[in-house]
Amino acid sequence: MPIVTNFAPSKYNGDLQNWSCTQDVYGRMFFGNNKGLLSFDGYNWTLTPMPGNGVVRSVMADGKRIYAGAYTDFGYFEQNLYGQYVYTSLWPKNYKAHNDEIWNIIKTPNGHVYFQSFCSWFDYYKGKITSHFDSKNMPLYFFSLNKEIYVQMINGDFYLLRNNKFVHLLDRKSYGDDNVVAALPYSNNRILLLTEHNGIFLFSKGKLTKWRTKIDNDLMKYQVNRGVILGQSTIIIGTISNGIYAIDNNGRSKWHYNMENRLYDNTVLRLFIDRENNIWAALDIGISLIHTGIPLTILRTDNFNQPIGMVYGMSIVNNNAYIGTNLSVWRYDIAKGIINQVKKTDGQNWYVARFGNDIFAGNNLGTRVINGNESVKMPGAINGSTSIREYSYYGQTALIESSYSFFRIYRKVGGKWIFSNSLTGFSMPISEFEIDNSGVIWAAQMSKGLFKIELSKDLKRIVHWHYYKSMPGTVYSVKMHVLNIRGRVIFSDGYKLYTYDDIQKRIIEYHELDNICKKGVISAINIDNNTFWIADENGYSKVHFNGHRYDTEVFIPSTIFGLECNTSSNPIYVNGNDAFFFMNNGIGCYRSNSGYINNTKYILKITKVGNYDSDNKLHLLSCNDEEESISTNDNISIALSYPNYNNEKYIFKYKLEGSGTNINSQSESPNVVYNSLNYGDYKFTATVCSVSGKVLGQTVYRFSHNRPLLLSWVAFIFYAILLYIIIHIYINWRSNKLIHINQEKANDELMRKSLKVLEQEQIIAQQQKLLLENEIEVKGKEMASLALANVARKNSVEAIKDALREKERTGSLSRRDIDRMLSMIDNNDTDQFWSVFQNNFDLIHKNFFRNLHKKYPNLTPSDLRFCALLRLNLNTKDIARFTNLTIRGVEGARYRLRKKMDIAADKSLTDFLIEFE
Repeated sequence: MPIVTNFAPSKYNGDLQNWSCTQDVYGRMFFGNNKGLLSFDGYNWTLTPMPGNGVVRSVMADGKRIYAGAYTDFGYFEQNLYGQYVYTSLWPKNYKAHNDEIWNIIKTPNGHVYFQSFCSWFDYYKGKITSHFDSKNMPLYFFSLNKEIYVQMINGDFYLLRNNKFVHLLDRKSYGDDNVVAALPYSNNRILLLTEHNGIFLFSKGKLTKWRTKIDNDLMKYQVNRGVILGQSTIIIGTISNGIYAIDNNGRSKWHYNMENRLYDNTVLRLFIDRENNIWAALDIGISLIHTGIPLTILRTDNFNQPIGMVYGMSIVNNNAYIGTNLSVWRYDIAKGIINQVKKTDGQNWYVARFGNDIFAGNNLGTRVINGNESVKMPGAINGSTSIREYSYYGQTALIESSYSFFRIYRKVGGKWIFSNSLTGFSMPISEFEIDNSGVIWAAQMSKGLFKIELSKDLKRIVHWHYYKSMPGTVYSVKMHVLNIRGRVIFSDGYKLYTYDDIQKRIIEYHELDNICKKGVISAINIDNNTFWIADENGYSKVHFNGHRYDTEVFIPSTIFGLECNTSSNPIYVNGNDAFFFMNNGIGCYRSNSGYINNTKYILKITKVGNYDSDNKLHLLSCNDEEESISTNDNISIALSYPNYNNEKYIFKYKLEGSGTNINSQSESPNVVYNSLNYGDYKFTATVCSVSGKVLGQTVYRFSHNRPLLLSWVAFIFYAILLYIIIHIYINWRSNKLIHINQEKANDELMRKSLKVLEQEQIIAQQQKLLLENEIEVKGKEMASLALANVARKNSVEAIKDALREKERTGSLSRRDIDRMLSMIDNNDTDQFWSVFQNNFDLIHKNFFRNLHKKYPNLTPSDLRFCALLRLNLNTKDIARFTNLTIRGVEGARYRLRKKMDIAADKSLTDFLIEFE
């Protein structure tokens, strides 16, 4: 059966139902989904919603356009410069809808595009839409076939559409009062009409006959919904409730897929054959791809009565395939498709091998010899058998078999292989082994490590063995695999390949296959002296040695089969040009003589270009460098598309040139990102190659990382001028600052000297103050002495006066003399006293008289002298003597002073004058 790949809604990020499918000029697949238009190139899915988020019921690719039909709308999608699909509606604005849903789109050879609903149909030609509605003839399906348009009417007959008119061809009753759901080309210009419930009819020259098939009962039971022709001899039929059938042009069943044997859903809504002759099925849930265009098939055992288990060995003898699994050995009749269990082979079977006419099975309980559906235990094989090889050295031929403990020898006697002996001197569980050119056995221990084992020439015992716990350069011990490639024994630890150097007598790394497989090698099996298969963790590679190097001719990814692959030892069996790959409940098959040549040519196309900003958000750029100048920042992301639906191992080679950059890289992904780009113009070249190195496509893209204006040469000249100005300004500023600093230093020095002079002046002033204070003190003392002297004089004068008056009374002196003497004493003494007193008093009391007269200008000189005496705190009696006044006269003077100076009665006049400044 062909291989099936399923795409779940979670894979393509769309809704469950897919109503239609098509393929564009670039080879990309498109699907009408409930959520919009889905596109797929084998690597990436893209969903483009319809305006209003409508359901896309029909799609049809025409060149670069993708026509799409929905509810009361139809139009086309085209890519803009940024690789995004943009929708343009063609729905006629003036048309009165009849609940139209566009279910079908076809293009006629003369360029007309028809959009068909269950009520109307619309003709799009040279940019003009012509609508057609006939309530008596409403189409169910349009079929484009042999340059004609055939029509099945709703609940009506079968017609031909010519010149926009329906021409009657068949009465509905002639094909069972049913609906024709597919019209397919058949030989000699005949047509096969597939009906929903009445099978298939052959229409030829106006006559209709029943076309019998082996699956008529199923077709009538499960309701046919779609049909397509694969090649010229296989009819593919999709049903509503039981998946997809394939029959040949004679009506014989070829295969059938439904949910029981891995089709994703049983309801087929649309079928499409792509350019590589693969079948796409748009399903009620998901999408399925049936790989009918490649030389890979699979023996599926889902419909057998019981599972066969994980396959570990296989051998084809006389059109029978003997299959060893973990459950049993099975005999599969290839011609009849019948499988039977070989008796007494229950349990684990590590291999099935044929030597001459004998078929051996390495059963867990011992070696068994198979004959048809029967098996017998090999005498002497007392425990499980894990691997077996032919040994031809020292002029003898034997079979060597490994087991859970011993190696066993079989020799041929009477044309049959019989047990000879167990080898002594060694006992270890061995999973696989190979024999090198010198007869040395290299055996992998079941858990970890590798043994080098040398046998005696009589094959009786092991004369020497050495255990390699790990490979050179490693410290870990792992499960080893032993391979024989073109006669050389190779070891694999899952990471690297190694071999034994007979000259250096040690294990060394093996690099001749580095371009083929990097790691994870499990096994190898030779086809001929220069060609072999290698199995690794990614899949299976057919390798050819051309005399100089090893090249991969074919790569088959293990994931394509849809079953778990055997990752144990020897998961490949080669029979002639066919290779078989062991899986769980199935066997994959590659037929190299199938005549398959993939001549499909696609265009390597750039679908998305952008750059990332600081927030890691992608900003789209134009995908077409011929339309505009492309400018990016310092990174660019480029996504390409080259359809790959069969999981081919395509290699994308990238080259970036420009601005001193020359970067070459390659990847299996059609996406590349460049970061930290220099300023300048770049040329990006992408090349896609097959696994054998054949160039399949190439594209070139040019872009620039332009300097921003602030980093342009003009800007740099401006920056230079600006820098010169700044430097000049700085030099001036710096010079002025230095001058200012020096001036400040000079000013500070001057200030310091001034302060020093000031300090000296202050010292002088303080000294002068002290001198002044001393002088004032002296003056004060002088004034006080003067005052005292004056008081004494006054007392003496008074005494003289009294004496003179006494003499006058006695008559010793004349009156005139006495008066003149007294007057002279009073005037002279008084004027002299008050002159000295006033000067000294004003000096001591800081311009007392001046300040007092300034504040109270109406004071007389007598008032000022009286105030001075009060400030000196003299008593009334002393004041009276100074002023030649009576006691009452002094009191009167006090009173007058209070009035002139406006001093409150409760305020002491003496205190006021003492405090006065």
